[in-house]
Amino acid sequence: MHLSLQDILKNFFAGIWVLVERPFRIGDTITVDGESGVVEEIAFRTTMLKTADAREVIVPNAVFMTTSVVNQTRFPTRRGTVWLIVDDHEKPIGTDEIRAALAAAPGVAADPKPTVELRSVSGGRAHYQIGFWAGDRDAVASAAIGALRAKFPQGEVHGA
Repeated sequence: MHLSLQDILKNFFAGIWVLVERPFRIGDTITVDGESGVVEEIAFRTTMLKTADAREVIVPNAVFMTTSVVNQTRFPTRRGTVWLIVDDHEKPIGTDEIRAALAAAPGVAADPKPTVELRSVSGGRAHYQIGFWAGDRDAVASAAIGALRAKFPQGEVHGA
């Protein structure tokens, strides 16, 4: 009896902490303790998640005090990466040229600016790693690859 009351109180006070500190809100997508889902309800003792496959996961609020929580909606953009590989005999490609090509891809965020790094030159080929930010990283990666292929038809472009 004593231990069950202790668990109830622990979850209750953790629930107050969740409601006051607001590390996540109803509607946010979070991952906690191996489960990912949309926060449907925050109560004093538990938080209810709805998973992508429509399962209901009830998480005791005390878990949030001892486990890492990833709030996937707190920041609206995610970083994506693509590679551009060109013959090193070609005219060197400037960072501004690559950024201009990405600007033509719908969904690539202007801020923060895309990053361009010459990662290696080997076997007669220059390998550029290009990072960008987007709301839907996977969909925008496809558009970014298309924009880079249009601008640099002599190169090979692929996702990370």
